[in-house]
Amino acid sequence: MNQLEHRIIGSSIRLLEARDSSSAANDSSTAKLVAAPRLGGYAARFLTRSLPLGFEQFYEQIDPQAFDESLAKQPDIRFTLNHDPSRIFGRTRAGTLQVSRDDNGLLFEVDLPHTDEARTLATAIERGDISQCSFAFRTLQDDWSTDESGMLVRTLLRLDINNGDVSAVTYPAYEQTEVEVRSIIEYGRERLAVRGWQRAASARVRQLLLAEVE
Repeated sequence: MNQLEHRIIGSSIRLLEARDSSSAANDSSTAKLVAAPRLGGYAARFLTRSLPLGFEQFYEQIDPQAFDESLAKQPDIRFTLNHDPSRIFGRTRAGTLQVSRDDNGLLFEVDLPHTDEARTLATAIERGDISQCSFAFRTLQDDWSTDESGMLVRTLLRLDINNGDVSAVTYPAYEQTEVEVRSIIEYGRERLAVRGWQRAASARVRQLLLAEVE
């Protein structure tokens, strides 16, 4: 499972500030320069279940250490709109996007460029027309289980976010097609089946050892 995936898990985005600056604040003849807006929020939150994913449906959640390895390598990440690579508003390598983590999730802050499209995006976020974001990643390690209702639960343990993105999104929906979702579900069920066989074998070994002791 090394394909690029997109998720919205407890994400949020807001306008942090729209600062005004002037080279001569007391000089009325000097035109006031309006700095580009700054956005920030959570690209994802830890141990928060996603909405049911796919037709057959499973939940996802993110382990608090999932991003640590990738963040330590100073990944190159873009900030986009609706995951459109032609609509880039910031980038970690350029210093216009900062991505980090705290105890709650994956944080980001982005200084938008001085463009009409960026100001339109900031206005939409300030008005609440756009309030969520998504992030793109590759799975390095995950774990599968079932909850009390029998629903599949995927826990993302290690994620690679280099050459991924954080994206403001119009709709809080998953970007994957149903075919891609089914492939992930099949992979998870295979993992669970193998683990079930291993547990049964281990239990049988323990029974045999106990019988020998008796």
